[in-house]
Amino acid sequence: MHVSVKHELIGFHQKSRTMWFAILAGIISLIILVVIFHFAELFKDPLVKDLKSMNQLFLFIVFALAFLIIILKRIFFAPSQLVSAARRKAYKQGGGQDTEAKRKTLRYALDRIHTFSLVLWVLADLIVIAGFLSYIFMLSFQTFIIYAVVGLYSLLINYPKYGLLEACYNQIMPGDEES
Repeated sequence: MHVSVKHELIGFHQKSRTMWFAILAGIISLIILVVIFHFAELFKDPLVKDLKSMNQLFLFIVFALAFLIIILKRIFFAPSQLVSAARRKAYKQGGGQDTEAKRKTLRYALDRIHTFSLVLWVLADLIVIAGFLSYIFMLSFQTFIIYAVVGLYSLLINYPKYGLLEACYNQIMPGDEES
């Protein structure tokens, strides 16, 4: 692997991890806020009267978000899919087979990883936000904890992995030796 490309991949990975940790910090802050609300008993009565319907609505929303996370991860995070889409985009932009065209293809693959990672992380965050709203409307601490665990798990399984970046690089530039 070329040293400059390796530095680019490391920099990309560090930026991705920083953004991931920022989203994690937001989720943890929301969890702490609900714990404070719950134990300080700031809310006495639920905001809605039909708790069963509201609970089913939030359950459906969280289930749909979790299912969307699974589908997006399976479809878009295979290195072969990422590289294939990046090659199509590079080809449309007039790319060839030279080193510069391969670097452009790698850049497109990294952009795609960045975009889909953000989508997955925001969906995990939305699960926790749905749990927060369910707590505000229904005052069900147990429901919030379940949704928070699902959201945290969804975020944790989508931690940015350097191996994915290397796998894309190896498919785009097979057999490249270090320079």
